[in-house]
Amino acid sequence: MENQTDTHSSAASRPHTVARAAAGVALIALMALITGLAVSCAQESGGEEQSPSDASLASLSISTGSLSPSFASATTAYSLSVPNATSGITVTPTANNPLATIRVRVNGGAYATVPSGNASLSLALNVGSNGIDVAVTAVDGTVRTYGITVTREAAGSASLSALSVTSERIYPAFDAGVQDYSCTVASDIASIKIRPTAAGSGASVTVNGATVASGSESQAISLATGINTVTVTVSGGGASRTYSVAVKRATRGPLVTVDFTYGQDNGSSYSNIYAIWLEKEDGTLIQNLYVCNRLLPGGGLTNTALPYWSCNKYDAAEVDGVSGATEAKKNFTVSGYLKDNDIGKFRICFESDHSFDPNDWFTDQPAILYSALVDRSALASPYTLDFEAWTPNEGTVNTLSAYIGTLVKGTKQTLGRLKYITHQKDESSGNPDKPFGGADPARSSTRIVGDITATVE
Repeated sequence: MENQTDTHSSAASRPHTVARAAAGVALIALMALITGLAVSCAQESGGEEQSPSDASLASLSISTGSLSPSFASATTAYSLSVPNATSGITVTPTANNPLATIRVRVNGGAYATVPSGNASLSLALNVGSNGIDVAVTAVDGTVRTYGITVTREAAGSASLSALSVTSERIYPAFDAGVQDYSCTVASDIASIKIRPTAAGSGASVTVNGATVASGSESQAISLATGINTVTVTVSGGGASRTYSVAVKRATRGPLVTVDFTYGQDNGSSYSNIYAIWLEKEDGTLIQNLYVCNRLLPGGGLTNTALPYWSCNKYDAAEVDGVSGATEAKKNFTVSGYLKDNDIGKFRICFESDHSFDPNDWFTDQPAILYSALVDRSALASPYTLDFEAWTPNEGTVNTLSAYIGTLVKGTKQTLGRLKYITHQKDESSGNPDKPFGGADPARSSTRIVGDITATVE
């Protein structure tokens, strides 16, 4: 009987044991499912399969200056110095695992969450040393903290508030916290001048060792073909800082010729307006080929008629030796040598406008942008410049806000939105959105251009 009782007890407990085992298996399966979902989400976000314990950053950038050393995912300690005028800074961290969370704080204060790939709020800097912590928390709770020591200089210490190369453009755009710049000049430019401006009074400035008054041009600096490094040292408040500009005197490239065939318009008395330029694949300006006089200072239309060019490519410090009178309703040809023969790929851009022509959607016509990508290794000349975008100017930036949101002057609009230029409104009763009616190219800047081709030889 004892054996039977024992057997019965064992049998009675077996379902509970099986249930507990099943629950354990279910829990394991649930954890696997969660992990699988996490991996799946990471994969759908465009990344490779990520470990749930990955608390590393893929990139870390700052709003001013440059990190030392350069960012590397495995390096967690960085430093930089900023001038006294820099009272705040932002950081933009991007996590390797898109499911990780990122928090940022300055000088031991409260952490604030920052979405991966986005800039933080401005972090206030004290004079002297400031500690910025970027804490990355992985899916499984693993935390890795990246530290940036930012030294804000005392008032009156050594830094520049402006730096320029006469008649040329430096890259990146000047930032007092950035010390290294570059500049490319054409082969026929034998010398340049540097204009440095000290941030504080009483500071002394030298260019290649020669004293230069703050805000004044240096003596002419001779350029050899290739890279010429110019150093600018500013001293004050018992400290000094050296900026450098790598000036490349390039070897002349091939001849670029743009042929414009005029289309037609509605007989308006207003002249047509054009700008033609060359830019690198990343959008960096190489040079202007043609800019009509009316777009230059004093011409009456600067920063209005061709908003993409004027907002993104024009620099008043540049000498534009290829400007001419406005070309009114006729064919023309423009030629110029590529400034730098080392550039293998570049884009030819052509922005045009027939100012002040109204249509159903706009009081003033936006501009039209055409382009072609040149690959010198492909030997594909001639090239056809195709429609790329339209660009709103001051008279059009808010016109369509009820339909597509606020427009920003100088930004590109898509091909699909070209209908706002080429089509009438549908004024049907009871239709508040006024969708597109029939095509009305007679009042459109698109009619100006018949054809644009380019040769590179």
